[in-house]
Amino acid sequence: GEVVYHSLCMNSELIDIKRALMWDHNIGEEAGEMDLFIQFMLMRLLTNLQGKSLNYTRDLGLDAQAKSNLFMINNMYYLKEQLGLTNSSNNEEGDFRVDSEWFEDKVGSILEGEKSKYLAHWEILNSRLSNVDTSELSYQKDRLLSLESGRVLKGRFQGFNEDFEKTYAVHRELAVMNPELRVLLQKEVKSVFFARYKKFFDRYSKYQFSKKHMDSYLKYPPPRIEMMLKELYQQV
Repeated sequence: GEVVYHSLCMNSELIDIKRALMWDHNIGEEAGEMDLFIQFMLMRLLTNLQGKSLNYTRDLGLDAQAKSNLFMINNMYYLKEQLGLTNSSNNEEGDFRVDSEWFEDKVGSILEGEKSKYLAHWEILNSRLSNVDTSELSYQKDRLLSLESGRVLKGRFQGFNEDFEKTYAVHRELAVMNPELRVLLQKEVKSVFFARYKKFFDRYSKYQFSKKHMDSYLKYPPPRIEMMLKELYQQV
């Protein structure tokens, strides 16, 4: 997955020079306040990034919308890391930071909004994990469920397996450059469905609902899912 970062040429030497803004005809000491200039430039950058993200949605691939969301997540996280005050204790001397509430609010809201949109791609997995009324399950012999009861659990496990494989195939090709953001997204994806899946798997994998193909239906035990999620976004 392509990841594009826009570097900002805003070091302390450059921003000390008050430039005339397109909406401010004054120069020198009468020029607009520097924080307004920075806000103007950053808002223009955000607009450009949002326009770029829309280009991804015009792709024909299944990953088009996910690429768009992840493009914005990558860039908003980058902006917060480079210009925000969150990690100010780790700043090197001379680093420029935007000490303004509007910056944290604007970039933070875009970041959280895009993360919510991105995580929604994984919500489909929960549709297969609703409870099955075990009191209605019937048996043939030797603890093997009847054909009708077996079909219920086969459908749930097979449906989850197919949805997981399709979703994972799309998202494993995407890239997250920042290691901390990569781990954060892996954890947030896990929070969408994993606890519910583990509960479902632990409860219903105990039933023998297939005579010959149990291994096929139960090919994604929770530890394997956890391992696979840790391999997401490594395409750097």
